[in-house]
Amino acid sequence: WGRPPAILRAPATERPVRRPPRTAGIPPMLERRLRALWRRPRPPAALRPAALAFGLVHDGRHRLYDLGLLRARDAGIPVISVGGVTVGGSGKTPIAARIAAMLAEAGHRPAVLARGYPDELALLADEASRAQVWGHPDRLRCARRAAAEGATVAILDDGFQHRRVRRDLDILLLDRDALRRTSGARLPAGPFRERWARAASRADALICTGREPWTPEVAAFDAELRARLAEAAPGASIASAVFGTGALRPANEGAGHWRGPPSPRLALTGIMKPNLFFAQAAARCASIRARVSLGDHGVPQSGARGALVAAAGRGGVVTTRKDLARLRPFFEAGLPLWVLPETLIWKVGGDPMKQRILAAAAGTEAHRPEPGTTPS
Repeated sequence: WGRPPAILRAPATERPVRRPPRTAGIPPMLERRLRALWRRPRPPAALRPAALAFGLVHDGRHRLYDLGLLRARDAGIPVISVGGVTVGGSGKTPIAARIAAMLAEAGHRPAVLARGYPDELALLADEASRAQVWGHPDRLRCARRAAAEGATVAILDDGFQHRRVRRDLDILLLDRDALRRTSGARLPAGPFRERWARAASRADALICTGREPWTPEVAAFDAELRARLAEAAPGASIASAVFGTGALRPANEGAGHWRGPPSPRLALTGIMKPNLFFAQAAARCASIRARVSLGDHGVPQSGARGALVAAAGRGGVVTTRKDLARLRPFFEAGLPLWVLPETLIWKVGGDPMKQRILAAAAGTEAHRPEPGTTPS
């Protein structure tokens, strides 16, 4: 990623002030191929050496923090971290936004600190409109800047591995879909950054998340997972939630002038798990005839506009709220553009989790100190 020349501040509008430097990323076709390989029962042999090297470097860095050789630093305000052990799809950004909105309603002045992807900044600015939203890879610098501008609590979006900032509450999200349907291998052989049981032992609170329907099979798996988490992280708060969907919402002029029920023909997204979005969109709207998956945080190729517009037909395009900031400029305002909104439904432990978040924001959370913590 490198470092942008300045911290980005996202206003409560659809677009952030300025884009950060573009990331190298990986080609969308290669990304889709990797996602398919991750769902095999065993990780590909060719990728195992790279996964071993990634694990050694990753675990070694955490070990340095555990020994106090690398130090967590105080941001000057309470910090709540929301993170995961897998790349994409666990709901880190929407949950961080909901926490910020909840804290704002409770009278706090929250700031959400993200890495700086424009789509994530736009989503956070929209869903947590009463919070400051900042983007920069250096979260400590971001947190201190936010505190200087009046924030009373910071929420780190995707901050579980960012141990340079001392946190008052460490929330780890466990993605049921990744645990159920992948080999469990580490990057690049699988979607995991670290072993989930070891990661859980560092967390203060754990939330099992997913976008699949809450069937008896999923409920049974979730109960088993919570039992294993209770063993791996004694004393941690444990909850379970599902991301559902609401009715399609108009996202541009063409959709706003649409008469009758929404009838998009194209489902288009650039998120880590497009299959789950496609299933949710199809359940909400029977008119969908085409599905197009971009790379994570991706945009369509300029030459693909004609084909996508043709696939969208008169009914238009449906996408996610996170994709909207990237995809809106790609289509003419007259082509209906719809958003499939997400709703967070707590299944187990929602109220205790909320109380613990409020306690951390108030500075009354009894959190174990990070080894080698350095005051500001």
